[in-house]
Amino acid sequence: MEELNLLRKEKGCREHPVMDLTKALGKLKSKDKIKIVFNANDIPLEVVNALARIRNVKVAILERKGNVIVVLAEKI
Repeated sequence: MEELNLLRKEKGCREHPVMDLTKALGKLKSKDKIKIVFNANDIPLEVVNALARIRNVKVAILERKGNVIVVLAEKI
């Protein structure tokens, strides 16, 4: 299963993590799953859920430690 880690902050120009999330969700095909790790300060959980709903993706929280959230997203 693929993992998208949106915690890393790379040097230089970089798109906002929401853009990376949007691209990853848009690439999913039926029954595909992806594990997504993000900081709720950067991307609120409500935003992740809204973007997923628009793309017919089901999101389940796997783990939450402080502001770091790990979810499993599956295209339905």
